Amino acid sequence: MQLVRFADFIHCYLSGLEDRAGPHTAWPSLPDVIGAARTRRPYHRYRYKLLLALTVVQRRRLLLQLDEHPDWRQIFLEDPNNFYVFFRRYLDRRWSMLKRFERVSTDLEVAACKFGPDVTGLLARRHSVRLCEMAGFSVDLTINKPTRIEGFWALSLNDSDNRQLFNLSFGFTGRDSVLIASVQGIKRPEGGSIEVIRGLTKQTNGLRPHSLLLEVFRMACTCWEIRQIEGIDSKHQVTKYKKKEDEFKFDYRAYWQEHGAQRLADGGWLLEGRAKRRSREETPPHKRAMYRKRYELLDELGILVANGLKTARIAPVPSFPAIAQRPTIDTGKPA
Repeated sequence: MQLVRFADFIHCYLSGLEDRAGPHTAWPSLPDVIGAARTRRPYHRYRYKLLLALTVVQRRRLLLQLDEHPDWRQIFLEDPNNFYVFFRRYLDRRWSMLKRFERVSTDLEVAACKFGPDVTGLLARRHSVRLCEMAGFSVDLTINKPTRIEGFWALSLNDSDNRQLFNLSFGFTGRDSVLIASVQGIKRPEGGSIEVIRGLTKQTNGLRPHSLLLEVFRMACTCWEIRQIEGIDSKHQVTKYKKKEDEFKFDYRAYWQEHGAQRLADGGWLLEGRAKRRSREETPPHKRAMYRKRYELLDELGILVANGLKTARIAPVPSFPAIAQRPTIDTGKPA
């Protein structure tokens, strides 16, 4: 009980110091940040208050940063649970709490610069930005919907009915670097995802949806002048899901290797800014037409993505199924 009273005293005292410092943006109340269920549990309440006391300086810096970026302030205040990211995990499970404050601050600052005011304004108003659209699919830049701890930003691959099929979440780790934290398939309650995936793969000349989404992300990174694209290793993911017997496990290491990534000393995976293309001589004769059409499609997508980021067009509201899961397809060798 004495420890609880001490935690309350420290929290109140330091809150008073924060009030004197005076960022315009206020840190939300405890129930708004940690939720009603955690608020009812003494352990979570006092743990959160202690964490607040330990991060007065970091939280003040964040609030001042949000004052400078009204669009990001709107995103945080409309969903106060975003503030809990700092006390859980963010992008990489190895990062400490103080490291998360530093990384999120960098992410927000760089995202504002790379996206530009038109895109950030749309994201703040809960719109998605249509990057590209072709017969059978579209890709949007959006706020990451499954969970913020895997990144605030995401690319969403939608099918011909504008229903989300795949989600790639990421965060900026520097002025010219980015980390892909997850690639998720969206499970549909009524099923049918496998058929849609097969149809889209055939339509894109053998390029499977999760590979297509990564290629579009690379194109966006080119527009953002990103020089280092890193993929998360499965060991360092912030969330890990238990698989049901009828679900395939997604092998991130095989996925990064398949797309030409090199293993880094710290365990991450470094991707090239542009995927390597097979020359005519490297391609079997019976597949040359397929690869030629695939590369033509990718070239067209590159133009569409560049224009999509410039024009900042609002994407139609997609249909988001209730359940998100890791991709339910294997990562075998591409055709």
